[in-house]
Amino acid sequence: MFEFLGNLVIGISIAAVSSWITVQLSRKKFRTERLWEKKIDAYERLIEALHQSKKFSSEHLIAEIKSRDIDEARDFELRKLAQAAREVIDRAADIGGFVMSEKSVAIVKNYQSEAEKLDTCQFWYEYIDMDHTITERCLNRVIQAAKEDLER
Repeated sequence: MFEFLGNLVIGISIAAVSSWITVQLSRKKFRTERLWEKKIDAYERLIEALHQSKKFSSEHLIAEIKSRDIDEARDFELRKLAQAAREVIDRAADIGGFVMSEKSVAIVKNYQSEAEKLDTCQFWYEYIDMDHTITERCLNRVIQAAKEDLER
């Protein structure tokens, strides 16, 4: 009888410890997967914002090269998209470190400091060319940093 009770207590103890370990591992896996999903969302928002910002300078740059004007409605739409994109980019610089890699945040902050130099441009073509260049460079760097961060 005592042998039976001893085996029962040992069995229950092993089951309890196994269950506890399984729950802890499951919780850790859930948190890790959830963080990974948040990282993907953050990178997607940032990459989309950089793309929208680049669209402004791309379309204006093409129009300048082809010596044609962009109609007022399209210009307004592009400026609106670019402004919304800048807000997302600024947010990524401020709070992106919560989910994104330090490298990604540094890339965005570097982009912001380069974008501040746009105010020194004296000509429209110079402005849109410089804007396109720094946005394109940032976009490519963020994509690479995101790939590195998400592969871990």
